[in-house]
Amino acid sequence: MPLAYFQCLAVFCRKWCEIAVSGRDTKRSITNEVESE
Repeated sequence: MPLAYFQCLAVFCRKWCEIAVSGRDTKRSITNEVESE
């Protein structure tokens, strides 16, 4: 496979990880609010 394909894949994975982490943080804050009630 061409190197450019792996570079695009790496960028995509990095962005996806950032979205997943930020999404997990918001889920955690929502869960904490529910548990504190």
